[in-house]
Amino acid sequence: MIGLAGLWTLSLVLSLAALAIMAELIVARMVSARRSATRKAFRDQLVPRLLEGAPDAEIERLPQGRLLLAQIAGELISIVRGDERDQFVATATRLGVADTLARQLRRGSHRERILAAESLAHFPDDRTTDALDAALDDRSADVRLTAALAL
Repeated sequence: MIGLAGLWTLSLVLSLAALAIMAELIVARMVSARRSATRKAFRDQLVPRLLEGAPDAEIERLPQGRLLLAQIAGELISIVRGDERDQFVATATRLGVADTLARQLRRGSHRERILAAESLAHFPDDRTTDALDAALDDRSADVRLTAALAL
């Protein structure tokens, strides 16, 4: 009889653990969806302002951090061409995007370091070259390769 009661107790404990894990996954999904919605809303506000050349102060007042600004600017720089691209790079540089990307190249996760190295290729100045040179000694071969290609 003790064996059946133990088995029954074990099945209840495992069921509760499964419910707890499912609840945690649901909460994580809700948080992820909220972050995605926030990022999309910020992007929807930022992209037109950046492309039309809004004043830096107006862009800096937007409610998101520099890291998200750097990520979005990096994506847009690769899309825009010609004189508008040069103007866009200058605006992004004034907003501190290159500095944020250089910091991300030093301290970010593996994926973030690769993306930062790719984006820094669009900022042709001595500080970004120094950051990319330093990334040639990164512990990840992928980051080193991306930095070498960016130079």
